[in-house]
Amino acid sequence: MRPASIILIIAVIVGLGAAVFFFYQNKELEIEIAALKDKKAEVEQELAALKSTDLAKDLEHTQLKLKTSENDLSESKKEVARLGSRVKTLETSLRKIKPYLSAIDAVQEVVLGESGVTKSLVASADPKVAALQDAEISSSWQEAKQNIDFERMSWQQRFFGDTISTIILRILTIIPN
Repeated sequence: MRPASIILIIAVIVGLGAAVFFFYQNKELEIEIAALKDKKAEVEQELAALKSTDLAKDLEHTQLKLKTSENDLSESKKEVARLGSRVKTLETSLRKIKPYLSAIDAVQEVVLGESGVTKSLVASADPKVAALQDAEISSSWQEAKQNIDFERMSWQQRFFGDTISTIILRILTIIPN
């Protein structure tokens, strides 16, 4: 495997791992919120029972527990909202990565294709690279294309590697920290 492919795979795995982590955290907080709601209902039932008695001290204690539970629930809701926002940001980032992966695949196909370097492979990679709308990537791709000798079926591997590396660096900037 080529180093660029390994880096890409690692980047995608890290991104997917982060998405799974945030999804898992979101589910855990939802479970905690449900438990806190149940606890609140219990505390409210206890409060109702105590209101019918003269035990003012127990009533105050229960009210304090209720207030604490409500605060915990409020904090948990805030955390769920924050994690939900992070998951949405990550999902958006992952959708943005797809054209970059398509461009990497097309550039790699030019030099790794079974038929060798052909003008049709280069032409099929052009729109995928252009779709990224990135001047640095486009410039690197143009330099790689200029160093292809179709008659001799030769090319400068370094320029293709530079193009792929530049694309991977853009992917890394899309992935949230």
